[in-house]
Amino acid sequence: MMIPVSENLHIELLTKTNAEEVFALIDAHRKELRKWLPWVDSSKSVQDTLVFIQATNGKQWVIHYKNKIAGLIGLNKIYDNYKKIVIGYWLSPDFWGHGIMKQSCLAFCNNFFEQGSKEIIAYVSTVNPRSTKLIKSLGFVETGVIPDGEILLGNKYDQIIFTLSKVSHYPDL
Repeated sequence: MMIPVSENLHIELLTKTNAEEVFALIDAHRKELRKWLPWVDSSKSVQDTLVFIQATNGKQWVIHYKNKIAGLIGLNKIYDNYKKIVIGYWLSPDFWGHGIMKQSCLAFCNNFFEQGSKEIIAYVSTVNPRSTKLIKSLGFVETGVIPDGEILLGNKYDQIIFTLSKVSHYPDL
């Protein structure tokens, strides 16, 4: 499945064929990514990336920008009975500051609203102001806090719960 975003940007399902390039991206930017992503230190090889791809089976998408993998976006949790999903995302530092993640998140959310989701949730660490700014710019609203919800570099941080409602923000979908 492919989600077109713009002329140079699209999202497609993560597959085993992406493993080497995704791992290389993580490995090249490990020092910066580990500040925001607790799983980076456990991703030590292409094999680890393959295990992740198998475990997430159809729930993660690759963000392609100008025919290069720029990051991932995906479903961290699905609440079928409530038609809610929890999203997560990351982008290589090489691609920060170009609106790639904002465009990708918007297209991703629109896609899932069109498929019947009623609410999209994102958990954002209180020490990640860029992600907070991004999620707010998409219309997500703060609906709660999870105390000590994330451990980054051995330190516990609260997570802000943000939600985006189809009814409130996309009434025509």
